Amino acid sequence: MFKTIKHNPLVLRLFRKVFNLNAKFIRMVSTTGSMADAYISDAVKNRQMIIITVAFNHVGLVEKQIELVKRYVRDADYCHVIADNSPSKEKRSAIKALCETQGVSYVPVPRRIERCCWHRLFYGGISHGGALNWLFYKYLPLTTPYHFALLDHDVFPLTDVNLTLTLGDRDFYGVSRIKEHGWYLWPGRCIFDYQFMKEHTPNFLPVYVGDSYLDSGGHNYFQVFKAFDFRTIPFPKVVTHRIKKTKGLVRSDQVYHNDCIQIIADSWIHLINGSNCAHTPGKEHIVEKLLQNLEKFKPA
Repeated sequence: MFKTIKHNPLVLRLFRKVFNLNAKFIRMVSTTGSMADAYISDAVKNRQMIIITVAFNHVGLVEKQIELVKRYVRDADYCHVIADNSPSKEKRSAIKALCETQGVSYVPVPRRIERCCWHRLFYGGISHGGALNWLFYKYLPLTTPYHFALLDHDVFPLTDVNLTLTLGDRDFYGVSRIKEHGWYLWPGRCIFDYQFMKEHTPNFLPVYVGDSYLDSGGHNYFQVFKAFDFRTIPFPKVVTHRIKKTKGLVRSDQVYHNDCIQIIADSWIHLINGSNCAHTPGKEHIVEKLLQNLEKFKPA
């Protein structure tokens, strides 16, 4: 089926239309319903910076990230929140228990969002984008932060960082995704001014624009970024490193789910596909080895 989609132009156009319709449905699912009142405490209210990590079925990644955020984040007033989008009940229970042990705020993303995502056909970006929409419209309004940062669960600081100072007086800052028909910030490592984003009613779901696939966060091209010329905006430096040889890899800057990591702004590491949503053989073993050896990627 996927080969048919890949090589048949008519089927591909239909697929893109259905994908975008499904994304609209997930937007409705993720932005309606009750607020997240049950998961709000004084610890998350009115902070200068809320760091939100979207977890997905991997306790070890969350555990390591909590450890390194505590060690290296130097913001004067911040709160780290684990937003659990795991499909597995067992993983959710384990991640919640971990957060309670570590004294980190935990909020479960409603499972209805994940259940409405057709992963075999429509990729994991739908689930991630839906989770981010729910967090923005149902959780953040109850916390009213000045700024917020979004992290993937496989992104880790390697040295002292200050997200508030990194954002400065900008409205947004982060890793860019620049495609032929639009650009946006990758929601795996980005920082926003909360009031600015409220005024722009963001939509973190992916979208097809022509033949360009804008992954999770991509619809924000229309909501937030279209008015800005990306050529005038500073983005953090991202360097991609190969950690193993993969057949067919041509350029060193190609990002393959199984054989690359990224260093962001000389201060962060992105393991890429940490939960192995792409189902690449052997990825779980690679992630475990990386988690045991992150220090070797620390900048000199």
